Amino acid sequence: MLSLAEVRYAEQLSPDAFLGLAEQVDGKWELQRLPADNDPMMRRVDRIRNQEYLFCDTVDEQYVALWERAGGTYALWRDAGREQAYWLDAYEARVRARGERSDDSRYARMQAEYAAYRSYRMQEQAWFELAKALDGETRPSVIETADRVVTLEGTLDVQYETWRRLLRDIFAAEQGVEK
Repeated sequence: MLSLAEVRYAEQLSPDAFLGLAEQVDGKWELQRLPADNDPMMRRVDRIRNQEYLFCDTVDEQYVALWERAGGTYALWRDAGREQAYWLDAYEARVRARGERSDDSRYARMQAEYAAYRSYRMQEQAWFELAKALDGETRPSVIETADRVVTLEGTLDVQYETWRRLLRDIFAAEQGVEK
């Protein structure tokens, strides 16, 4: 028995072929009817979905490799951020406790506060750049299908969209539909 998710997936590959199997009713998707148990198009959809699982497995392997390379550094980065947050909290508490009773001049206190703020902002910028670098860290995915080898490049979002477009094209080609 097919699930709603399988029918919706089939609709995404070929909206015309699977039109009317599922519809939105009161904001929720519901199955309206099912294809035959031996429907050859659903067998093709299953094969295409298995190819998508292959893509997901490839991406998972990339992220495991990334974690193995950067996991230790990431833990240090988190520790440094936590230490800086504790230091900033302690510094602000010391400034509040000192208040006007400090022997420092207003100018010296202002300089110290600005130095702490500047240090915090520099660390924040470094975190932003590291996060941006990790976002672009995905390597090209090389996926071997039954009849060809596909290389996907760009960010993970771009790779996934390219892969989905390729799966739709494969499905259409198997149906004899020109794209």
